[in-house]
Amino acid sequence: MSNNKLKVLIGASVLLLLSCSKQTDICKQAETIVGRHVVRFTRPPQRIPTKFSVDAPLLGNGFTGIALSGTPEHQMFYVARNDFWRLKAGHNESYPAVLGKIEVSIPGLQGASYLAEQHLYDAMTVARFAKDGFAVTCRTYVAALDDVTVIEIGMEGKGSLEGNVRLSLPATGKEIVENLPRDRAFPEQREQNIADGIHYITRAFKDSVDIPTKAALALLAVDSPDGRFTLEPGKTIRLICATSGNFKSNDCLDAVLSKVRESATPQRLRELESQHREWWKNYWEKSFVSIPDSAVEGQYYLSLYGMASASRDTDFPPGLFGTWITQEQPGWAGDYHLNYNYQAPFYALYSANRIEQAEPYYAPLLAFMPRGKYYSEKIAGIPDGVLYPVGIGPLGIETTRWTPFMAANLTGWWTAVPINKNVEYDGMFWGQKSNVSYAVANLSMHFYRTWDREFARKVYPFVRAAAVFWEKYLVYEDGRYVDYNDAIHEGTVGDKNPLLSLGLIRQTMQTATDMSALLGEDTGRREKWMHIHDRISPYPVFERNGKTVFRYTETGIEWVDGNTLGIQHIYPGGAIGLDSDPELLAVAMNTMREMQRWMDGNGSNSFFPAAVRIGYDPDTILYHLDRYVKHTFPNGFQLDNPHGIENLSTVPNTVNEMLCMGHQDVVRLFPVWPRNRDASFHQIRVEGAFLVSAKLKGGEIGDVTVFSEQGRELHLLNPWKGRKLKVKGPDGEQLYEGERIRIDTEKGVTYRLAPVEYNKNIMKRDCNTKGRIMCRTGLFLAGLILSAGVAFGATQASGFELTGDTPWLISEEQPEALERALNDVQVDWYKVFGRNPVVLSELPDDYTGAVIYLGLKGAWRNDLIKEPLSDWESYVLRLQQDSKGRPALVATGADVRGSIYAAYSLSEELLGVDPWYFWTDNEPAVRESITVPAGFDKSHGSPTFKYRGWFMNDEDLLNLFAPDPVRENVFSLEMFEKIYETILRL
Repeated sequence: MSNNKLKVLIGASVLLLLSCSKQTDICKQAETIVGRHVVRFTRPPQRIPTKFSVDAPLLGNGFTGIALSGTPEHQMFYVARNDFWRLKAGHNESYPAVLGKIEVSIPGLQGASYLAEQHLYDAMTVARFAKDGFAVTCRTYVAALDDVTVIEIGMEGKGSLEGNVRLSLPATGKEIVENLPRDRAFPEQREQNIADGIHYITRAFKDSVDIPTKAALALLAVDSPDGRFTLEPGKTIRLICATSGNFKSNDCLDAVLSKVRESATPQRLRELESQHREWWKNYWEKSFVSIPDSAVEGQYYLSLYGMASASRDTDFPPGLFGTWITQEQPGWAGDYHLNYNYQAPFYALYSANRIEQAEPYYAPLLAFMPRGKYYSEKIAGIPDGVLYPVGIGPLGIETTRWTPFMAANLTGWWTAVPINKNVEYDGMFWGQKSNVSYAVANLSMHFYRTWDREFARKVYPFVRAAAVFWEKYLVYEDGRYVDYNDAIHEGTVGDKNPLLSLGLIRQTMQTATDMSALLGEDTGRREKWMHIHDRISPYPVFERNGKTVFRYTETGIEWVDGNTLGIQHIYPGGAIGLDSDPELLAVAMNTMREMQRWMDGNGSNSFFPAAVRIGYDPDTILYHLDRYVKHTFPNGFQLDNPHGIENLSTVPNTVNEMLCMGHQDVVRLFPVWPRNRDASFHQIRVEGAFLVSAKLKGGEIGDVTVFSEQGRELHLLNPWKGRKLKVKGPDGEQLYEGERIRIDTEKGVTYRLAPVEYNKNIMKRDCNTKGRIMCRTGLFLAGLILSAGVAFGATQASGFELTGDTPWLISEEQPEALERALNDVQVDWYKVFGRNPVVLSELPDDYTGAVIYLGLKGAWRNDLIKEPLSDWESYVLRLQQDSKGRPALVATGADVRGSIYAAYSLSEELLGVDPWYFWTDNEPAVRESITVPAGFDKSHGSPTFKYRGWFMNDEDLLNLFAPDPVRENVFSLEMFEKIYETILRL
């Protein structure tokens, strides 16, 4: 056995022992956190059947999907499969289809109340219908490890109820809509029958298709061959359903008939449920987070539940609407739309460590390569590249291919721009060349977070062909590579240097270079690829509303008020991050503030993570994220948005990036997360193939562990700025210091990280036990710093330099209202200096640096305020010296309000925080230091008017901006908080 293999074995054994000792705790954490989120539906779904996203409870196992519908007396279970498509290349000729419906009728429940609850932790859906002293419950789950659905119906109360169950095929006028000429009738084969008490249906597309498909659904009502049953208290009616398709079984009908027979025994049902629960338990333990916003946290897990339910079939990933197809010929053919819609649902799976759900993504891309090479050669004259149209399906099918029928019968959108510009060689491109590189974005995320050689080997032919296309398509002129005739928006034919493509090209070249190096292929191409990466044209900019922002193209369309293409080079393109050039980051920040596309129908899933990547204010991000999740149906799909699963990535992806970001070759812990909000995460997957876990509590980062999956070098931004870091691994404990730490790791080994503790006799640490005033562990390095002759605030002739480490002195037990204001100022401090303030209640006698004195109460007031404040609401904000000769910035008041005004005045006058920042999105500049000039004095006497008021007018309009989720107030309590804060700041 080689040394490397032995190390992996030993590392795996150590990891196993660690997981054995901690597994119980992890299990409990996952169950506690995820288990508290139960999705409730209090009325029957209204948007079903539909060609778009439904509002129904959703179930699935990644192969079979079920959408619950109907009233209590007539429940309908829409059944579909990821692998059941009509497969014919051509516009409106290929689409995922409805397999059938399970209909449960209980006439006695007419007029009953409706409640359906989805328990995310065990993926069980329980509906309860109550009426006249009795209630019927219906528990349903789609088995995680088999294509079997179990429905159990029970009754509480007195008496009995008659019911029946049946299967039905899609009906014309409901599931199949004849809307000629757009929706066409295609030949199909159907069968519906009963065999030995088992009801079954089949559907097949065999004629006029490129690839034949067939699927079958079987139903067995245990102890009721004809489907009729009687509900009585204490009696359970069990329905066993099975599905299969011709890509999984040689004879899918025979397979489902056998499956329901095998599954109907009590022992097998127990096995199915036990395996189902175990699978979901393991799924949740892969990675989880805990954050203080229950609405956002709930959407986080609901989104991951949705992707687990829709994506596991490695040959047939979910289309636009997941597995939940309820009406034939769904919107946009329900296909794999390559200008973001197909990619977006998968974004969060990589950081959330759900690689199994991400695996299906690449199969359609590889299957379409022959046609992509054809288009590359015909359109661009590049035979060894690939060029993809906007819409594809599984197994190499092209869903947007031009057909004579389309030209003869479809008008409007298709002919808004001359058709020969949008369609080239039968392919619907809308002038865009970026679809292939857009598809590479997800492969890049997968690759850098796993460094999986086998994965790279599978997808490298596609990535290589994408890089070759750009290598030969781009024009090198005046020392830069130019992208001509490439639309950024659908139909903006002829654009030069579209913003999105410039970012995606860089990403493609970097990914192709690193994959080829790992695999030892294309050595001779890497230099050219990186030459393009380094010399591609800069991102175009222009002035808009007095700010420099990104221009959508260098020549062509300038700006669009809808959609989010103006920032998608940031995400998913990955082109800009916290280590980017400050001027580029400033343009990115201006663009985000100008766009404000938090609730965009085409790309919120990009806008939120892009905001995180550039360091947008975390409180603002979380505010909009909270609004976003409250603008959904109970199943997580967005209100007023016809699209389907694309937004299942928005919340988990954004939260993961805020908590742990691996980007630009460095890992950051809680990089864009408010330090006054406790949070924790377990095994977020970051670039470098590391699984990171950490906690933030009371403003302090702790319990940091890193599991190295591939043994790569870990590049870490020191979580404890200015302190040494100890790392415990298999070879003992190592010490590191500096702002950026490089740690050699071994494959399969877990590392524990902690700061080196300072001498507690030298250092004084004080935290308000109520948690309203934050402090940092190891805030004061007194002995170490003074011995080096360094002070936190260096005195200058013109005053002194205020830095992020200038300590605050606040005596204990300040009034609660003042503590609230001080908390806001601490957030302001974090925005400006990038770290929490040092908060002390006492200074060491030998400290000689500058200090900020805040608050209403404190022994220091008598020393610093020679003439006691007596005028109501007056305050002092000035630079002076304290009794020991230290530079002292004093912020205090005559009373509580005066002290509040002093604190907020410090933010406005010195930190540059706009009192109206929330309403204007005018965030302060990030600074290393602030010079306070000698003689600085912004003290203020009593206000002119003792009694002042704030008259609100048309405040009901804020209900549209921030509705109260429980509808007890005009608008949300969070909005009241922001109003009160603004009043105090003014």
